Amino acid sequence: MIKCLVNANPGQSNIDLVIFEKDLTLQKAMTGSTLFSLEKQTETKNIIKTLVYLITKAKDSFNVKSTLNENQILTLSVDLLEMYKYETIEDIVMMLKMARQGKIGSKLYYLDSTIILNEWMPEYLELKAREREESHAKNKSNDTELNDVQLKALDQYNEKKKAQGEEKQEEFQLMSNDSYGNWIKHLPETCKHLTLHELKVQIKRAKNTTDKKPFEIYTNEYENRINK
Repeated sequence: MIKCLVNANPGQSNIDLVIFEKDLTLQKAMTGSTLFSLEKQTETKNIIKTLVYLITKAKDSFNVKSTLNENQILTLSVDLLEMYKYETIEDIVMMLKMARQGKIGSKLYYLDSTIILNEWMPEYLELKAREREESHAKNKSNDTELNDVQLKALDQYNEKKKAQGEEKQEEFQLMSNDSYGNWIKHLPETCKHLTLHELKVQIKRAKNTTDKKPFEIYTNEYENRINK
């Protein structure tokens, strides 16, 4: 997505973005690439350039007299990359889309960085956390014993992949499709990159959910740092 927005002309970028966000959902946003990982794969300026484009496009959707200028948009893009580096680029697109559609945020009289950073993004992340929790609960309720036909199909699949020498790669790909399982598996490692303030925010947010695993992981990381 970043390559498309960075390299395409403005008209083509607009079309690509509209098509991309049309089918984007909270569930899909959760399985995207984090800003942190993207920064390791490409130049930081490309990510910032993409965020500038996304914010500028969103800004033009709101008919308010007081809005963001070019310098403010640039600064906001850097702030988003710094404050929400463990969220995905799809999260940013989805957050701006939901704000435009009136699904998050209050009645808009003006637009500035505070509204996006401290109102829209936290509200969006609350919805995302709820979606992750509901998805996890649904997956648990759907866990049933495999019948004979499924077991046979699974055996055939594993034999085929074993012969091709690809079973480890495919196993990783299948695991990645489970957004919650993949997220919770890597959370102990990814939360090490959070600041103490960010950890406190995540602990407070996780405490209000029924899934206690994230709360325990964030709390353990926080206590380990304090003890050290």
